[in-house]
Order: sequence, then structure tokens, then C-alpha cells
Amino acid sequence: MTGMIFVAGLSFAPTMVIVMSLGTLIVPPSKLTEGLTWMTTGISIGVALGSAISGRIIDAYGARAGLGAPIVAGLAMVMVVLIGLRTLRAASATHAELTFP
Repeated sequence: MTGMIFVAGLSFAPTMVIVMSLGTLIVPPSKLTEGLTWMTTGISIGVALGSAISGRIIDAYGARAGLGAPIVAGLAMVMVVLIGLRTLRAASATHAELTFP
């Protein structure tokens, strides 16, 4: 379990870097502080909900089922990214045009 928590912790910092990088590409410069605050809040809510949901699953179905919760959540996030990929690419291209005319 310690090893799994260590690996999960290693993935947190890169996730924050990616989210903040995307935020600087998508959010208008005049609202950057607010946008990054919302992104940080969203990540924190996700961590809290993940812990609460995993705890309930472990209480109801055991530890093995609790380890499946992050896997399901990860797959759900892959689907969200795939759905929003076109929007992210468009926002990134728009930012590149504005930054590098």
C-alpha cells in the first residue's frame, strides 16, 4: 500500500504542472489569477472526493474494490480529456496566434 501511495503522490505534481500550463494557455491574461485559483480548487475537490468515495467503497466492499476506484476515476478522466481535446487544441492554437503573430 505504501508503494501505491508513493506512486500516486508522484503523479500529483505533474498533474498540477499540466493543469497550470493549460490554464495559462486557455484563460485570458486579465483573469489568469482567478482561473488558476479555480483550477487549484478543482484539483483539491477531486482529491477530497476521491478519498471520500474510496473510503466508502472500502467500507462497503473491501480493500480490493477500493483500489479499483482510482482506476475507474483515471479512466473517466481519460474520457473527459478525449472529449475536450478539440476545445483544448483550439484554445491552444488561438493563444499561439495571439502570442506569436
